[in-house]
Amino acid sequence: MKRVILDSEAEREVDNALASSAIADEFRVAIAEAVAGIGANPKQAAQIGRSEIRQYIFTRFPYSIIYLEENDLIRVLAFPHHRQRPGYWKRRLRPN
Repeated sequence: MKRVILDSEAEREVDNALASSAIADEFRVAIAEAVAGIGANPKQAAQIGRSEIRQYIFTRFPYSIIYLEENDLIRVLAFPHHRQRPGYWKRRLRPN
């Protein structure tokens, strides 16, 4: 199982999403389960285009987890609401 870390901007997005949710406890559980699943099987979610970036889409909540598998960990880049501008998080990619 790989360690999953959230970039600071993604962590703020999660906090904001939880703060605005009427069912925050259920949402928190769904996020924890998704993160655990991503850590156990990083390739479970679909790739975005031809990149190595993947998008886990929640079925019950209008959010996704955008992440990148690196050598020894998984880095969550964004936690976008489905009504946000697509691809806004791309500026967060670090140069190689």
